[in-house]
Amino acid sequence: MRNKEVAPIDPMVLFMRDSLPSFQNYEKSFDTSSSKPRLSAAFQIGNFEWRVSSVEELRSAIKRARNLSSASGEKVGGGKISMSPGTFILGTEEITVPANTHLTGAGQGITVIEGAGILTSSGDDNIHLSNFTVDSNNYGVQLIGSENSIVENLTITNSGGSGLQFYSSNTCFVRNNNLIDSFNYGLYIASGNNRIIAINNYLNGNGDDYIFDEGTGSVLTANIGSTNDSLQQTVISIDPYSTPSAESGFSNKTISSDSLFNGFLQSSGAQNNYVQWDVQLQPGTWSVSIMAKKATNMGIMSVSFDAGSSTEGTIDWYNGSDSVNNVQSVTGITVDTAKTYQLRLTMSSKNASSSSYVGRVQSLKLLKTS
Repeated sequence: MRNKEVAPIDPMVLFMRDSLPSFQNYEKSFDTSSSKPRLSAAFQIGNFEWRVSSVEELRSAIKRARNLSSASGEKVGGGKISMSPGTFILGTEEITVPANTHLTGAGQGITVIEGAGILTSSGDDNIHLSNFTVDSNNYGVQLIGSENSIVENLTITNSGGSGLQFYSSNTCFVRNNNLIDSFNYGLYIASGNNRIIAINNYLNGNGDDYIFDEGTGSVLTANIGSTNDSLQQTVISIDPYSTPSAESGFSNKTISSDSLFNGFLQSSGAQNNYVQWDVQLQPGTWSVSIMAKKATNMGIMSVSFDAGSSTEGTIDWYNGSDSVNNVQSVTGITVDTAKTYQLRLTMSSKNASSSSYVGRVQSLKLLKTS
């Protein structure tokens, strides 16, 4: 009998949808008959990393990643390609992401790919796409013949076909994406696909809306679809390791085995250290959720949407003993105008019992609640 393996659980999905215990139950029970490695055991990204800030640099990095070879001469591809904040205009020529590659941006609405879409070729497995927006008049994102791949924290909008499409692919995760305003479906799973797992995605304003699924063994959980709701970018993830638009004393990037996501961004411990990211928000009510450690030296963090001119709320990270992987939120933040805001986290004060003003960020999400 084949042993069951536990698929990776994203704790940020769990706290965003903590009313859905079926997500945990599914992760515990997932089984596969695939002959290739599982996501949890063998999802490998190459050792090289490229940081790109233009379309030319992006295409060059993709070419280099595809041409990487093993010691035996076999082409294996791979690496991490980190796109800076800004807009990458592809024109009419799409980009094809090679195997074992993580293509990531600075956040949805912060890094934007416009024009032609994103493809994978048959046999390009172990691909990870995260933290950017695809504004495509062509086909959005297509995974063709891919296995063990992840698409998460993307906004895919204005596609001339369906936003996110799968063909002949196997055991892929789709989670925390906004699939909006495409001509056909938000998510299209054609026949010939096997075990496409779609969890916690938001779909709105697509021509046929919601999800088309003719695959085998698909799992569709906690996805929200509506033709009448004008919500956009309902979940925005900001990578704490991405380059901020401004910071003071908040730049220490640390790898830590006891931290979910394997590390954190930390301040120096001085009062009024801050870090800031620019983010595009739509009108409505928003919350800011942060994962970090509580400890005896942690300060009180102020959350602002206007570079610190006013405070939307505060979070006290002090605790009498170390407590890792805590999630705290500032809720009920009203946004009146669609524009770019300056999300600033400032270590403004501290609990009387705390020994310092240290701030830490492991994961950062904005959620549009109404």
